[in-house]
Parts: sequence; C-alpha cells; structure tokens
Amino acid sequence: MIATVKRWTTAVSSCLSMVTAGSLFSFSVLVEGLKTQLSYTSSDLNTISGIGSSSLYISFLFIGPLFDWLGAQWTMFFGVIFSGLGYLLMYLSYTGRISGATGAMATFYFMAGAGSTCCYMGTIGQNVKNFTSRSAGKIVGVLLLFYGLSGMIYSQMYSAFYSNDTGGYLLFLTLSVAIVNGICCVTTFDVPPDAGKVATEDDVPEPHSLLKKSAAGSLESLGSIPEVLMVHHTIKRNSASMGSNSLARSLSIRNASTGKRMANANMTPRDSNLMKAKQEKHDIVVISTQSIHKEEEYHENSLSKEAQTALEDDGGVRDLSPLEILKSTTFWLYALTFIFMQGMTYFTNLFSILEAALGQTVVEASLANVIYKNTIHVTILSVFQSLGRISFSLLLDFMACSEKVKVDRSILLCISQVFVFLPCLVLACGATSEAALYFCSVFFGYGFGCTGACFPALTKDFFGTHFYGTACGFVMAGVPIGIVTSNLVFGSLYDSQSNGATICYGEACYSKAYAAFSGIECIALICSFLLFLLRFSSAPVKPPTNQILSNFKITAYGYDDNDDGNGHYGNSVIAHPFVHTHATEDLGTFDRPSTFAADESVFTPGDKIYIPHLRKYFIYEDGCAQCASDIKQGISHVDLYIGEDKLQGSPLIACEEAITILSGGTVVLNPSADWPVNSPQLFVNGICNSQTFPIPTGPPSGSSVTTTQKASTSATTTTTTAKASTTTTTSVSKTSTKTPSTTTTTTTTKKPTTTTKTPTTTTTTTTSKTVQPTSTAAGGAPSGACPTFNAIQCYNHQQYLCYAWTTNGYTWGPWVGFAC
Repeated sequence: MIATVKRWTTAVSSCLSMVTAGSLFSFSVLVEGLKTQLSYTSSDLNTISGIGSSSLYISFLFIGPLFDWLGAQWTMFFGVIFSGLGYLLMYLSYTGRISGATGAMATFYFMAGAGSTCCYMGTIGQNVKNFTSRSAGKIVGVLLLFYGLSGMIYSQMYSAFYSNDTGGYLLFLTLSVAIVNGICCVTTFDVPPDAGKVATEDDVPEPHSLLKKSAAGSLESLGSIPEVLMVHHTIKRNSASMGSNSLARSLSIRNASTGKRMANANMTPRDSNLMKAKQEKHDIVVISTQSIHKEEEYHENSLSKEAQTALEDDGGVRDLSPLEILKSTTFWLYALTFIFMQGMTYFTNLFSILEAALGQTVVEASLANVIYKNTIHVTILSVFQSLGRISFSLLLDFMACSEKVKVDRSILLCISQVFVFLPCLVLACGATSEAALYFCSVFFGYGFGCTGACFPALTKDFFGTHFYGTACGFVMAGVPIGIVTSNLVFGSLYDSQSNGATICYGEACYSKAYAAFSGIECIALICSFLLFLLRFSSAPVKPPTNQILSNFKITAYGYDDNDDGNGHYGNSVIAHPFVHTHATEDLGTFDRPSTFAADESVFTPGDKIYIPHLRKYFIYEDGCAQCASDIKQGISHVDLYIGEDKLQGSPLIACEEAITILSGGTVVLNPSADWPVNSPQLFVNGICNSQTFPIPTGPPSGSSVTTTQKASTSATTTTTTAKASTTTTTSVSKTSTKTPSTTTTTTTTKKPTTTTKTPTTTTTTTTSKTVQPTSTAAGGAPSGACPTFNAIQCYNHQQYLCYAWTTNGYTWGPWVGFAC
C-alpha cells in the first residue's frame, strides 16, 4: 500500500514538473519585450533562442550520465539550480542589473534549458522505472501531454498577467520552476513495480544452507530518459551481458530434502537481476564464466548469421556499447534525422513570422492584436505537440505489444518527418493567410510532438538500455548544430529584408529561409526513410505459428522457490515483466497465459508457448539460470510458474514434481489461439491438478504447423518424468492419484543414422476412465455437438477430442494415432 501511494505521488508531482520543463516553448512571447527593452535584432533573438533551445539536446551528454549515477531526485535538484538560476539571470539582465549583451543572455537561456532537461529526464526516467511496460506507456503519455501543454500554459499566464511586463514574467518563470521542482525533489520516489513483494530468506518456510557471497544486486538505471515503452523496468534485459567474459555466474543448488530450487547471490548486479536459479535434485552445478553465445539455431527456425550480425551491429537484439553505437549505420542515419529536422525555428520566430505575414498596416494599427494572435498560435503549437506526443506514445506502445503489426516502429519517425516537411513547403511558397499560418502551427506542433515521442522509444529499440543515457547523448549532441544554424540563417535573411528596420514586413522575410529549410528537412525525411529500410531489411522474421518442438525439459517453480536474483526466496519477482508485473499462474488460456522462465538466448519476452501435456498457454517473462546452463549442454529447458502469490509449502513442491518432464517433452512455440485448454489451474488453494493429456500429432483443425525435432527419435516420443523413474510414451496420460498408471509399451525405433521412419506399435493400458458417446456416426467419429469443450471420448478404439469448430458449435475431432 505504501509503495502504491509513493508511486502515484511521484506520478502526480511529475505532471507538475513536466509543465515547468516545457517553459522554453513559450519563448516567442518574450520577443517583443526583448526587442523593445534591449534593442535586439532578429539575428540577436535567433542566436539567443537557438543556443537556449540547443541546450535541450546537447545537455543530454552530461545529464544522461548524471541520471545514471545519482538518480532522479538529484537530477531534479540540479534542474532546480540550473533553471532557477538561468531565468533569474535573464531577469537581472533584462532589468539592467547585469549585462544584457546577446552572448550573456544566450548563456543564461542555455542554463535554463539545461535545467529543463534535468527535470524532464528525472521525472519521466523515474516513472518509467516505477511502472511496468504495459502501464508505463500510458503514464509517459500523460506526462508528455503536460510537457507539450507547457508552452500553452505559460503563454496564457503571460497574456493574462504579464502582457506589458516582460520583466515580471521572467521573475514568475524563476519562481515557478524553482518552487515546483523543489517540491518534486522530495515527492519523487524510487518504487519499482514489485517493491514490497520480496520476501527475505527468513520468510521461507524451511531453513536452507545457501552458499552466499556478495549480496550486491541493486536495481540498474534505465539510462536516461523518457518515453521508453516496453523497457523491462524492474529488472533490465541483459542480452549484451550474456556475451561478456567477465560476468560471474552463480552457484546453483537444489535442497535435497525439499526439492526447492535455490541459488546464492554470487552474481554481478546485472546478472543477479536476471537469473533465477532452478536446479535439479541433488545437483550442484557451477555455471561457467565463459560467454554465453546465442545459438545459431532457434529450434531449427532462427535467423541466419548475416541477419544476426546486421541486427547486432545496428541494434534491436542486444545492448550496444558506446563504441558499437558510434560504429553502427543506424546511429548515423538516426542522428542525421534529428540534426536536419526543422521545427524549433518556427517555435522561436513565430512572432516575427506573424508580423511579416500580417503586414505593416495591421501591426501598426493594433500591436495588442498581434500579441493575442501569437498567444493563440503558441496555444495551438502546444496542444498539437501534446497530441502528437501522446498519440505516438500510445501507437509506439501498441506496435510493441501487438502480434499482428509486423512493421518496424521506425516507420513512425518517417511519418513524423512528413508532418514537419509540409508546413516548411507552405512557408517556402510565401503563404500569408491566417488559414495557412494555422495549418503551419498545427503541423509543426504535431510533427514536433510525434518526433519527440519517437526519440526515446526508438533509441531503446536501436541501442538497448544499458548505455541508454549515453546513446541519447550521442544522438542529441549534433542537434544543436542544426538548430543554431537554422536560427542564424533565418535571422540573417530576415534582417537583410528589413532594410535596417526593427521589423520586416512581407512574405519575403521568411519564404527564402523556409525554401532552404524545406531542402534541409528533405534530408531528414530521406535519412528517416533509409533508417526504416535498414531496420526492415535486417528485422528478424517472426517464426511461424504452431512450431511443435520436441525433446524439451519441462520443469515447474512457484512462489516458495523463486529467487529474486539477490538470493531472496519466497517472492514472485520476474526478470521481464510483460503481461504480468510479477510471476503469475493465470488461466492458462491464449489471452491469459501464465508466466514461464527460460534462457534469454532462446526466448524473447512476450513469446508464447503451449504445453500439450498440460493443455496450458504460457508467456516468457522470467530468467532461469539452470536453463542457461542446460542450453550450453544442448538441452532445451522451460520452467513453468504455478501456484499463488504467497508461501504454499511442501504441497507446491510436490505439484512441481508431478508435472515435471526431465526429457522428451513437447512444446508448441507461437501457438495459435485454438488449442484445447484444461480449465483448472495447476495449483490453487493447496490442490494440485496434475492431470496430463496425450500429445497431439498436429495443431487444431485449420491451423498451420511446423514440426521440429532436435534429434532423431522414435515415432512415439519417449518422456521421462520426475515423479518416477519409469519411462512412458507421451500417448499415455498420467493420473492425478498417487498410484502411477499402469503402462505397457512396445516400440520399434530407428537408428539415428536412418533416414526412413520405422512405424511404431504402441499398446497402452491406462487407469483413465472414458465416457462412451451417446450417439455415433456409422463407421466414423461421434456425431453431434459434444457436451463440453476439451472433453475426450473413446469410440471404436480411437480417441476423440472436442475441439473441431463448425457452424453448429464444437464437435468431435480425431487425435490421430491415439488408440483407446
């Protein structure tokens, strides 16, 4: 409860902080006052605004590492200092107490911009860490909404209270950013999604002698920033670390008396947060410190080496080091898109463009009317910038989560550049009508907001999260070049058309500049399109549906024997929250899969599997140290989470044993939604549903299938259960009683070198009770609709399952090869 209150207190205070973080977007309301008081030319104003705006980007170089090192509260504290001091010095400069030179004012504005970046990064970065990937997208969208509306809020405050008092407005900026962010410093808390859920070792029902060393394992920083949608928040992904020779792996041990899966805390912080030790009975395994390389085969369906190399070079499957980032083609196309993108020049020169478009007669007749129109345009820019940020944040979130969308998210960056390019063309054509100017404000605002939403999410996609702050800094480092250059070009051309006057009138004052800007924006558009093509060409092909994979080791774990990565047991912490915030045995349906753990080199968070002998769907959300060790031995291993979110004692461990298959298990990867589901949960209220089912030879009727076997086997797959040392065929159902079912099996197997299958003859006797159908079709399957979905009936020594769909409902479908 306390963690929840802290989390939402942080979110609410962050909204207020984001309002102050966007205060720089209201610069255009200062233009007239600065011109009058300090006699600035358009070139002077563009120098000030260009340098100030560039601080929003170049300051990433030092604020990103600052956030990584000190965390959100200290980052926001520096935001209070930089923003408050920057605006205070601007106020003193405006009132004549200190120098009002262009260079001095630009330096003060740069300080205010750096403070804005500190507040932006601290608030959004902390909220991304506090919420899971499924809710973080919505939280970030709301925060970005307030950030985008900041310009509107401040411009309306100026219009209402300070329209004739620019000095008073600068003082108001000073106090508002200092007070609001000062409060946010003490109301911002680091509360990961599973805070408060981790039990200590003393909470485990039975004492264990664990070999523990360092308990290091602090939560890693997410890097630097913002709108990361689908970042693994509480415990980060560690693809890059899997290839590091320097990582110390854990010593895993399973307690012989209880069968609980245990691990010591002898891990690096990154590894400890990723791996849960799940070890087999009486085994003590030292996991090698050698690098863990991704297998070339992904159950016979992996990427080619060339595709893997392209992805690793250009981001998308692992965290890139700073040097790898700078070497990648993706980085340079991505950085050039932001360097050449236009938009900020319009924000800072809006008042000058309005004066030029409206003409001398209108401006001289009513300057107040021009100021009012400027406020309206600033409001439009802010509102549509907010809409762009929140809409694209949600769209990015949707594309990351949807299994139907197969287009890389970088296409959204390309679309955002189209929105920016269109108003550049309109202004380049010399449009002066109010409708045209409103069009420009709408599209510049929306395009700028869309790009802002894309930046942090795509940075994570391209370069990973370990050096996220550094990657943001690298990308943003060159952006000030484009901003300052564009502002200087606009100011110079504006002044050249004014013939020495303070104000320039006519479309020529801005059309020439925007003709050049249109060409520059074309470069940004082309770079973003090439980036999308690069990502599209190197994107991994989604594996086909219903891959039936054999020879799997299938184990189970629960709350009692789950390790949070720091040596603490009796918890439900998971490494890769995707659908659930913590390990969960859900309904086991396609839409409500349960959590499973595996090695990260085999599965990606969000991958679904179907376990035929249990008739349950699972989703990959957790790491597994034993699985990582097994995969190096050529053993594919999945660990299924069962039970409730509390300590459950020996009945849970017994149930884990009951459903375990040590070898020869079958797993369906990327299953379709129409596989049969056994309704009861596997372990609930102390009751174990260990009922198992025959393994089907194919998917439900109408679904495509890819069958993969990692080794030559007999036509009937042999499985070994942990419950007994007896070897049985998968066509035989285990019963949930303590007495094992009686099994007689006769098989004719082929040698591994033989390329032709030898038929298998199987005679099976089980204790399973079958129900004869009430009506049958002559010589065929049971006729009519079946009584309950997933029901099994026997007819003419052939087993039938209720899963085949017709217009009249579910009917009996044959399970070929299963006699009864």
